Amino acid sequence: MSISTIKDVARKAGVSAATVSFIVNNRYPTRIPESTRRRVQAAVKHLGYRPNRLARGLASGRTQTIGILYDGSTSLLMSDRFSVRLFSGVLETCSAAGWRTLVVSLDDHARPRESPFSRGEVDGIMYLAAKSPSISRRLSAEESPMVLLNPDFVPPRESPAVLIDDRAAVENLVEHLHGLGHRHFVYVSGFLAAYQISPRSFKQRHAAYERTLKAKGLHAYPAEIFHFSTLESSARVIEQAATLWKRILAARPRATAVICANDLIAQAMWIAARQIRIAIPQRFSLAGIDDILQEVWQESVLTSVRIPADEMGARAVELLSSLINGNSVSLRQTVVAGHLVIRGTSGPPTTGSKRSHRNG
Repeated sequence: MSISTIKDVARKAGVSAATVSFIVNNRYPTRIPESTRRRVQAAVKHLGYRPNRLARGLASGRTQTIGILYDGSTSLLMSDRFSVRLFSGVLETCSAAGWRTLVVSLDDHARPRESPFSRGEVDGIMYLAAKSPSISRRLSAEESPMVLLNPDFVPPRESPAVLIDDRAAVENLVEHLHGLGHRHFVYVSGFLAAYQISPRSFKQRHAAYERTLKAKGLHAYPAEIFHFSTLESSARVIEQAATLWKRILAARPRATAVICANDLIAQAMWIAARQIRIAIPQRFSLAGIDDILQEVWQESVLTSVRIPADEMGARAVELLSSLINGNSVSLRQTVVAGHLVIRGTSGPPTTGSKRSHRNG
């Protein structure tokens, strides 16, 4: 079977080779109509065309291209605000440093037996939101350097990676709420492997919560698990959150502080609290992790720990660039800490708060 060329794509789409080059490299001028772009993309898919970046880099021995492998579908990436910030940090840093990028996304049913990038096609690989340790091992065995960015699993010590400091995020929230006078906490988590929070963070945040409260000599109620599914409607999610509030009030009447595993859960809990007239922060202080809601609401009210996803992306590119250039890297794994952002959902516990259910 012959390999398709850029001229084949141009002939199939009825455009010039230059137009094809602009579009496949994401550098097309704004004057190129959307219909032309779709026609070229259809021709590329039909012919199985892949740009020969190896030929471009023969003179320097480099392609000046970083391959970005996202472990999920493109639609999931675009709907996940945290991953969007990670991805933006990677792309902006690559652009500023003169790196081209080649993005490949995997859905949950596509698990390649070998690298999705052709030999010599990229100088290094960024594995974003990695779900598969086996794929990671196979990519590590390739000639191209690889960096894991926010993987779902705990990577081996020798694997270059950029990770969230989940333990510090939870400790920051506990310290803040404890300093306000709270002594009875509830932790709300959920099954969010497919929506923003990785299984690694899921486990580490829960463990950090119990460990931090134990270190302070405080009683840690068993974590309440909030079953949050992306397949459910928004109304159903808020209904679940309202039910959980009622369970907390009945089973944990002395609780005054609720820490959520991430902002999506905290958002649902906050909306439900308003609907069933539970006063925030008078009855309960409420806090989350990631600080993504300020991108949705002009003035987010939620106390949260902001995880600098764009900085994580930038650091991952810097680490990968060092590996590509053969530089010595003393610290192969970078753990990025967030910072506490105090807003209106946290405050000191009020006298007789366990009896107050009105929305203040």
